[in-house]
Amino acid sequence: MMKKYFLLSLFFLGWNLNGFSQAKKSIDIADFAIWNQIEGKLISNDGNWITYTVAPGEGNMTVQLYNANNKETISFERSSKSKFSSDNQFLIFTIAHDVEEVKQMRRAGKSKKDLPKDTLAIYQLSTGALEKVAGAEKVSLPGKWAGWLFYKKEITIEKDSSTQKRTDLFAYELATNKRFNLPNGEDFSLAEEAPYIVASAGEEDAGVYRFDASNQAWQALITGKGDYQQLAIAEDGAQIGFLANMDTTERRIDYFDLYYWNEEATNATQVVAKDADWIEEGWLISDKGRLSFSENGERLFFGVAPEPVLQDTSLLPEEIVQVEVWNYKDEMLYTQQEVRANREKNRTYQCIYFTTEDKAMQLGNKELPEVEISDEGNGTFAMAYTEKPYYKAASWESGPSRRDVFLINLETGAKKQIFEALKARPSFSPEAHFIYWYSYPDTAWYAYQIDNDKTVQLTNNTEVAFYDELNDRPMLPSPYGIAGWTKDDDFLLIYDRYDVWLVDPSKELANNNLTNGREQKRVSRYVWIDREERAIEEVDPMLMHFADEESRQQGYYWFNIHTGTKKVVQQGDYSYERRPNKAKEANNWLFVKESYAEYRDLQFSKGGLENPTKITNVNPQQEDYKWGTMELYSWTAPDGQKLEGLLVKPEDFDPNKKYPMIVNFYERSSQRMHSHRTPTPGRSTINYPHYASRGYLIFNPDVPYKIGYPGESAYDAVISGTTALVNEGFVDRDNIGLQGHSWGGYQIAHIITKTDMFKCVESGAPVVNMTSAYGGIRWGSGMSRMFQYEQTQSRIGGTLWEKPLRYIENSPIFFADKINTPVLILHNDEDGAVPWYQGIEFFVAMRRLGKPAWLLNYNGEPHWPLKLQNRKDFQTRMAQFFDYYLLGEAMPRWMDEGVPATEKGINQRLELIDRH
Repeated sequence: MMKKYFLLSLFFLGWNLNGFSQAKKSIDIADFAIWNQIEGKLISNDGNWITYTVAPGEGNMTVQLYNANNKETISFERSSKSKFSSDNQFLIFTIAHDVEEVKQMRRAGKSKKDLPKDTLAIYQLSTGALEKVAGAEKVSLPGKWAGWLFYKKEITIEKDSSTQKRTDLFAYELATNKRFNLPNGEDFSLAEEAPYIVASAGEEDAGVYRFDASNQAWQALITGKGDYQQLAIAEDGAQIGFLANMDTTERRIDYFDLYYWNEEATNATQVVAKDADWIEEGWLISDKGRLSFSENGERLFFGVAPEPVLQDTSLLPEEIVQVEVWNYKDEMLYTQQEVRANREKNRTYQCIYFTTEDKAMQLGNKELPEVEISDEGNGTFAMAYTEKPYYKAASWESGPSRRDVFLINLETGAKKQIFEALKARPSFSPEAHFIYWYSYPDTAWYAYQIDNDKTVQLTNNTEVAFYDELNDRPMLPSPYGIAGWTKDDDFLLIYDRYDVWLVDPSKELANNNLTNGREQKRVSRYVWIDREERAIEEVDPMLMHFADEESRQQGYYWFNIHTGTKKVVQQGDYSYERRPNKAKEANNWLFVKESYAEYRDLQFSKGGLENPTKITNVNPQQEDYKWGTMELYSWTAPDGQKLEGLLVKPEDFDPNKKYPMIVNFYERSSQRMHSHRTPTPGRSTINYPHYASRGYLIFNPDVPYKIGYPGESAYDAVISGTTALVNEGFVDRDNIGLQGHSWGGYQIAHIITKTDMFKCVESGAPVVNMTSAYGGIRWGSGMSRMFQYEQTQSRIGGTLWEKPLRYIENSPIFFADKINTPVLILHNDEDGAVPWYQGIEFFVAMRRLGKPAWLLNYNGEPHWPLKLQNRKDFQTRMAQFFDYYLLGEAMPRWMDEGVPATEKGINQRLELIDRH
C-alpha cells in the first residue's frame, strides 16, 4: 500500500512539474523581437493565390505564398515586396542579404556602395520554377498587361580592349526568358493599358526610346547628346511626351523644350520651344513638373516656372551674409517659408499641350498657383484657386485655409471667379457636372452646377447633423465625409455620424437616409470594392462596413438600394478592416479581423464574404505567453455624465486580489476596444500585453472636454474613472501610475498638480506652460502655435491676452510646488510638434523643488523616438521606472546615479541595484 501511495505521489509530482514547465511566460521587452507583423497582403486577379510578407520585430522578412486551391503555403526567406503578374502566372519579389551578415560587413568597415545588392526573384506559379536576377533595380511589373517585366541592372562589357561596367534597362519576356536591353538605360515609364514603355538612355546611346512588346523591339524617337526628363506615355501607349535639353554646354540653368510623338510619326518633334512667345519672359519649361496625358490622350500636361534665383558664385563664404529677415507684412511666417522653401523652389505652374490641335495654354500662375483638372484630364473645365490673401490669418485660424476659387474654360482659356474666401476644400464630381464642398462656417454641404452657374445647399442639419457631433474643441466642426458619387453624377452619398444619405445635387429630390442606423447607434460606411472605379453603381448591391457604437461589434453587410434590405455577411466582437480585398476576376475575398487577444491574421473567403478561413498564424508563440483580456468599463462622472473606458486585466484575473494599475489615455479610445496590440517597442506609449502579462491592470478612460477647461476635464474623467475602479476592490490603491504622451503628457502634468492619488507618472512631450508655448513655432510645419491653444486641441477658446487666467490655470508649471508625484519625462531635442523646452521647464522646476524627476532626451529624435534602439531603450527605462514604484522592484542605476554626459552612448546604466 505504501509503495502504491509513493508511486501515485511521484505521478502527481511529475504532472505538477510538467505543468509548471509549461506555465505561460510574461512578455519581456526582449520578446518584442520575435513578434511578427503582416505587410503587403495581395490577392491574385483570379483569386487563387495570396501573398504577404511576414516582418519580425527584428531580423529577416519572409514572403509567403498561399495556394487557395490546395491550401498550402510556400515561404521565401529574406524576402519582401511581392507582387503578382496581372495574368496570374508569376510572383515577383525581392531577396535581401541576411540582416546579421550585413551588420557584420558594416562593422568590418564596408561602405554602403560595397554592401551586397538585393536580388530579383521570379517565381512561376504553375511550375514552381524560381529564377533569380542578382542586382536588378527599379523593377516594374505592368498592372494591366502581362508577360513582361522591366528592370535596370549593371552589366560588364568588353569595350576598347578593356572590361567596363554599364547599366542597361531590360525588357524581359517572362514566358520565353528573352531579354531586350536598352544600353545605358536611365529612366522609364510603362503605359497603363497596353504593352508599351518609354525609356531614356545616356552616354553614347543618349535618346528617348519606345519599346513595343508585340514586336519585341526598341524604337528610337530621338537620339543625340542631351538631357531627357519627365517621360510620359499615354494609357494606350500610342503617344509619348518628354522634355529635352539638347544644349550640352555647361550652364547653371537648364532650358528644356517639350517634345511629342505619336504612332503616325517616325520621330518625336519639338512642340513647345523654350522661347515660345506665350511663355513669360524670365520663365522656362520646368523639369520639376510632372508630364502626364489626359485619360483620352488629347492633352499633355506639363509645367512652367520662373527661372531660379542663383547665388553669386564670385563671393567667398566669408562674404555671404546669412540673415533671416522677418517682416510683419509677410503673407506667411518666415518659419513656414523655410519649411516650404524646397516646395516653392520646385513649384511649377500647370500648362496644357493639346495634342490634336498643336497648341499650348498656361493655366496656373503666381496669382492662381493651384490647378485641378476635371474628369481625369478630359473635362472642359479646370478649377484654380489661391490661398495667398489669407495666409496671414491662417497662422492663427484652424483649417482649412480660405481660398478664392476660379473656373477656367479649357477650350477658350477664360477665367471666372466663382467663390471668394471659401473656407472649404472644393472638388469636381467625377463627370465634372458639379463642384462640391463642405462649408465649415455653415456646417453644410454644397454643390455648384457648372452648366447653369447655380449653387445649391445640400444639407442644413435639420434632419440630422452632418458635422462632427462629438466635437468639443472651440473650432468649426469637421464633416463625416462622403462615400462618393453615383454614375453620371446623379447622386452624392454623404455620411452623417451613423448613416449614408443619398443626396440629389440638383435638390429636385429630397435627401434619403439609406442605412437608418442612428436608432441602433450603428455606423455604416461604403466599401469601395474596385479601387479604380470613379463612381458608385447604385443598381448593384453595395458592400458596407458597420460598427456598433455600444456593443463595439463590427462587420460587413450587403445593401440593396432598391429594396432597402441588408444582408449581414460578417459580424462579431472584432475590428474588421474598412477595405477588404476582392479578386478582380473572382468572388474571392481577403480581409483582416482582429481583437485585443487575436492578431490581425488573414481571412480568406471563396465565393463571397461568408465562411472565411484563417490562412495565417504568424504569432503562434502567443499561446506561450500571458496576454490578458480587454473589456469595456463604464462609470458616472461628477456631472452625472456616463463615461466609458477600456480595462485590461491580467491573465487568470482574480477579483479578490489587489493589482497595480497604470492609467494610460489620450482623448477617446474606447471605440478601439477590439484593436490588437502587438508587442512592439512603441515610440510613445506603454504596450498593453507587455504590462498585463506582468500583473498590471491597464485603464484607458475616455475624456470629454469643456471648452476653456481642458485640464479640469481630464482631471474629472480620469479621477472619477480611477476612483470607480478602486471601489471595485481589485485595484491596489497605493500602486497606481499614469502614462501618456503629447496631449496625454500635458493632461498628466496637470492632474498631478491636483492630486496625490498616483504613485508615479510618465509624461511624454508635455506642454506644461501654455503661456510660453503659445507664441512658439511648430517646427515641423513652421506654423505659429497660437491656433492650437485658441481653437484646436488645447481648447482654451481665446487669445493669451483675451483669456490670460485660463492659460495660467491650465498650465501645470504654475502649480509645480503642489506636485508630490515622481515624474519620468520624455522630450526629444528635435521635437517639431511640442517645443522641447517645455520638458526642460518641467524638469528644472521639479529639480529645484527637490521632487523626484528624470528627463529622457533622445538626441536628434522628433516628437517621439523613431530609431529601434531608442524605442527599445525608452520602453526599458519606462518599465523599470514603473516596476520600481508600482511593483517594488529594484531601482536601476540610471534612476539612482544618472548617466554622466561623459558616458552618453557608452554606458546606459540599466543594471538594477541590489540593495541586499
